[in-house]
Amino acid sequence: MTGQYIKEYIRTEGYTIEDIARTLGISSQVIHNRLNCKSISIDTIEIIAKAMDRSPAVFFYDNDYHMLYAEIKRLRQLLRDKDEIITKLSK
Repeated sequence: MTGQYIKEYIRTEGYTIEDIARTLGISSQVIHNRLNCKSISIDTIEIIAKAMDRSPAVFFYDNDYHMLYAEIKRLRQLLRDKDEIITKLSK
C-alpha cells in the first residue's frame, strides 16, 4: 500500500488531507509527510481511518476493487452533474 493509494482513497470518500488534519488537530503537512514516506506505519493508517470514521481494514482490501469503486462513484457524480445542467438549460 502506498501513500498515493491512501490519498486517493481519502479523496474518493469525499475528504481532503486538510479535513483529516483538522479532525486530528494536526497540520496537513504532517499528514503529507507521513504519506510520502516509503513505509507507512500502521499508526498512520489507524489515525487516518479513525478521522474518517472507518476501520483501518479499508486500506487493506484489494486495490483494484477500491479503484473501480472510486471510478464508479466519480462517474455517477458526473451523471448527476450532467442531469442538473440539462435541467437548468431546459428552463
